[in-house]
Formats: sequence, C-alpha cells, structure tokens
Amino acid sequence: MIKITLLHACLFTLFTTVVLMAICIPPASAARFENEQISLDVEPGRTYFVPINLTVSQGEPGGTFTLKVAGFGQSPFDGTYMGIAPEEDTGPYTARPFISLEKDGCTLMPGGRATITAEIALPADVRDGGRYALIMAYDAASPSSTSTAQPVATIPVFLSIKGGNVSETGVITGLEYTTYTDGESARIVTWFQNTGNHHIYGAVNKVTLIDAHGSILSSQTTVPLVVALLPGPEVQFNVSIENGIPDTAYKLITRVERGDGSLLAEQEEILKATTAIPEPTRSPGFGIGIALIAISVGLWISHPSRRR
Repeated sequence: MIKITLLHACLFTLFTTVVLMAICIPPASAARFENEQISLDVEPGRTYFVPINLTVSQGEPGGTFTLKVAGFGQSPFDGTYMGIAPEEDTGPYTARPFISLEKDGCTLMPGGRATITAEIALPADVRDGGRYALIMAYDAASPSSTSTAQPVATIPVFLSIKGGNVSETGVITGLEYTTYTDGESARIVTWFQNTGNHHIYGAVNKVTLIDAHGSILSSQTTVPLVVALLPGPEVQFNVSIENGIPDTAYKLITRVERGDGSLLAEQEEILKATTAIPEPTRSPGFGIGIALIAISVGLWISHPSRRR
C-alpha cells in the first residue's frame, strides 16, 4: 500500500498549482537589456547620459513595456538584486533620485530594439563611496498588479564618486549552525553585512573546524559571489561540512574575505557536539521560501545556532 504523507500532499499541491498557472497565463514577452550593468566613476555636480537598449529576440513574443527606476536591494539568501519601492528607498547610498529616463515605456515587435537614454545628474554635495539603483522593464500586459509584477529585465547601476573616500569594511552579524541526523555533517550559515560605503565584488566565506589539539578537521570555501555586496543589506553564506564533526569540543572559525583573500570579517566559536545549542535569535525569510524551508526542516533532526 502507498502512503500519502503530508509532505507528498504539499508537493503535489504545489506542482498542480504551477501547472495550472502555466496553462492559464499566456507566455510573457522575452525582452532583455543589452547593457549588463551601468558602472561609472562620476563627479559631483556633473550630468551623464547613458543609452540603454531593450530588445526582443526573433521568434519571441513582442509586447509593450514600462520602464522604471527603483531602489537597489538584495536578497538575504543569495544576494540576488531586488528592486525597492521609492517610499522605502531612503538609505544614504541610493542613486534613484539622480536618475531619469527619457521615456517610461516602449512597444517592441519580435526582433525589435529600442534605445532609451538614462540621465544621471549628480548633486554637487554628493561625497564618498558609491550610489546605487536599478533600471527595470516590466511587461505592461502582465496579469499581476503593478505592486507585485516581476520585471522582465533589469540593469544594475553602480556609481563610484570620484575624489571621495572609499571604505570596504564588514561585520559578521550572525552564525547559524545545524547538525544533520548522522551527527557528523553540518550546515553553517554566516550572515555578513557590508558596513562600508562602497560595493564589494567576489566575496567568499571560509569555514574551518579545528580540534582541541589544533589540527584542522575541515576547511571549506564558497565560490566567489557573482553579485556585488552593497553597503547595508545582510547576506548569508552557506557551507556544508561532510563527515567532519567530532564528538568532542572544537573551534569553528568563519571568515568573509575579498576575492584577493584579504579579510573583511572573522568570528570564532567553541562548539561541543554533545551540547544542545540555543535557538537562533533571528531567522530571515519571505513567502514561499519560508514554507519550503519549513518542509526541509521537518526532514532533519537539527540544532540551529545563531550567535551574535
């Protein structure tokens, strides 16, 4: 007899919902920006004009698109760039108020191309570090409302102020530690915040376990991030330790480094595998991500830890 568990039911419901959505929603226009990003060294008080090109490939559906300038945010889970509404984009490193587009929309046929000029006007009193924004294109025919529609194309804007002071510093704001049912493997999440005034490329997380005798039990390094870490948002790094957890006390060292190996932040913890670890002080998450995480957690016998 086949038993239908709660997990199976949840996955079936999710699968059915996705299939129905795919049937009911017409294909979206496959537009893209030819500019991967706008990255400029800019002077206070000057104005810059940057052409951006929106295209639709041959064989893809055309459409009408709206264009907006949004605040620049990041997903806490992998650093993915996310738009921020103007009323929430109030940080000191926003470039959104400095950017205007010559038009707020265009219509493209398959194989079509439109050039829109972005005007970037720097105030004379802007000083130090970087300023950031996103230029986003939306399918005007999207069935979603304006507040929930997903962009079909995005250009990140990175402005570095000439002659200003650049600070690239950071701090580890939290540590989460989860052991798996085998008692020998673990997942270590390091939360990092860029506390400087400029974006950082190529950051990596190095996690090392050292036993009571000073011997290295395990050392794992993440691949360099393909996204830049902006000043302000917290972003997590994930490292899995396979078959390297001792049954005695040991030291855990987590480091966040630049791509060249120079240190941004470091934290050490003394852990004992046989000792229960307190619940984490914070567990960031949004929407369906939380639901999927909850399902995954139900499959583990874990001891999470969030140390500040």
